[in-house]
Amino acid sequence: MKETKLRILIIIGLFLLSCGDEESVYEPEELPIGVVTITLNDESRQKEITTEIWYPAVADPEANAEIYEGVIQGIAVREAEPESKYAPYPLLVFSHGLGGFRNQSVYLTESLASRGFVVIAPDHSDALKGLDVEDLELILNYLADRPPDISFLIDEVLARSVGNDVILKGLVDESRIGMMGHSLGGYTSVVVAGANSDYEDQRVIAAVPLAPFSLIFTPEKIGQIDIPMMVIGGTKDTTCPFETDQRPLYQALSPPKYLLEIFEAGHMVFSDAACITMPDLTECQWAEEIQGIVVSYTTAFFCCYLKGKDSFLNELQEKTTDDYELSTEQELDLKG
Repeated sequence: MKETKLRILIIIGLFLLSCGDEESVYEPEELPIGVVTITLNDESRQKEITTEIWYPAVADPEANAEIYEGVIQGIAVREAEPESKYAPYPLLVFSHGLGGFRNQSVYLTESLASRGFVVIAPDHSDALKGLDVEDLELILNYLADRPPDISFLIDEVLARSVGNDVILKGLVDESRIGMMGHSLGGYTSVVVAGANSDYEDQRVIAAVPLAPFSLIFTPEKIGQIDIPMMVIGGTKDTTCPFETDQRPLYQALSPPKYLLEIFEAGHMVFSDAACITMPDLTECQWAEEIQGIVVSYTTAFFCCYLKGKDSFLNELQEKTTDDYELSTEQELDLKG
């Protein structure tokens, strides 16, 4: 990458070396995508949740691509006609960072939608709020409030998929649901994946926490997670340091598990919005390259574990390029 070499170490622990059966329906490598914003009312908590939904769509060459919040250029077309030809699609939920918002990481949410996923992202209660990290009571409230948001949204999206929703009707496969999130959204992903039995959603069968806040979890709690997980973080992260938040999380997980360590990545590069508002951050000069790698490995992971495409395991094998080094560590397949 120009003057600085970006290196990546991915440590892979595998017990199962197969993702499952290949999809029987052909799906193009990249699909046009649409986007829609909906507001859902969780009556049990008296809470409205504004949610962004990205989905495979029918191409419309005359339509303009979305510009989120007036500054983040996207590729999705607002309220485009859904593409049902390859449906139902796996569902992915994205949880934003503390004080972030649902559209903070469209480089990832849009890319995954274009690869044949329905992706949803809520505004949590802390969205776009200036927060005092010393206000422990407030932070604890946010920690407890986020996982129920996820389960509620999954309920609502699945209901709309089997109902008559103009966009979602017939689009979502209820048996293939994944979770991902950045920072406090990474924490949310770990909780929903099973680190807290009170908030575990067993419909989620694979998860990718990005630069997660995970210091709060004991190894015993992490050990309760029994789904595939890819932990992604950067060694330049001073908010959720790699050696205190990401590596211990990975070490306590049961396989199949993955750890993607990006040496030139800090905490904010996982968010489009952060690098737009803070362009002078050193890591942001490599944002396109770093985010491209995140997209590549996240796509391979979810295509493997949600779509059952074994061919994507090839992208998780050891290799070296000018930009990164990919190393693997695998357990023996005891079934031999």
